[in-house]
Amino acid sequence: MAFGRRKSGKQRSSASVDPYASIGQPEHHTAPAPPEEDEVQELGTGAGPYDLAALEDTEGMEEGRLDLGSIILAMPPESQLQVEMSPEGAPVGVHLDTPAGRVTPGVFAAPRSGNQWREVVTELADSLRENGAQVTIEDGHWGREVVGTQPDGVLRFIGVDGPRWMVRFVVASPLETADQAAQIARAMLAETVIRRGTDPRPPRDHLEIELPAELVQQLQQAMAAQAQQQEQAAAAIAAQVAQRAAADGPAALRQSNQDRLTQGSALSRLNQQQK
Repeated sequence: MAFGRRKSGKQRSSASVDPYASIGQPEHHTAPAPPEEDEVQELGTGAGPYDLAALEDTEGMEEGRLDLGSIILAMPPESQLQVEMSPEGAPVGVHLDTPAGRVTPGVFAAPRSGNQWREVVTELADSLRENGAQVTIEDGHWGREVVGTQPDGVLRFIGVDGPRWMVRFVVASPLETADQAAQIARAMLAETVIRRGTDPRPPRDHLEIELPAELVQQLQQAMAAQAQQQEQAAAAIAAQVAQRAAADGPAALRQSNQDRLTQGSALSRLNQQQK
């Protein structure tokens, strides 16, 4: 038990909360109150996104979550993580593919005063309109969500302000599964943990993604296997080219030499002059 903090009276037993069955459902629009500075949060209550520094206990945090440094991401059932790498081999972003759509999380530094998401909402809406999307602002579990609709799908932005951080989920989905994808993303947010750190950061600075050592090893093995496959494919193509050159080369070379000798010989030039 942490000292100097009070436990919220709104907390419920973690056994009675299933965010994937409640949080994000159309009839569930009761946004949780922002945690006070001295309030202790409890995992499994569906009251997230949680601030790591405010958690009463981190026991069991790894269950159903993936530690990615600045964000400890709740992983829904039947989901698959995709990692975006820079040319230098550093992780620059992650995407979570679900049966209903893709969720892309991001965490940013924010001022103590909060309300950063309110500013971002307007900017996102303007950007979507400039790209030809039909834009609506919907009332979600934590407040306003930005929804851009185009013929090929829906792009939804869900944001939450926390203590000196802002988390944003981008949900990309086909039209027919847009509601289900939004529900999954909200349920993920309700059980995700944010690790802000204590370093001073300018507002909107993207907090870094860090991959677990086991995942890094898997990526390295996959990249090595891919490089080997590319080398084998290149070697196979080179062998085919060499084989064709070996089959066609001598005859073509003899004909080329014969034409060159005939066209350049003194006899040939004399014959051309007499004509």
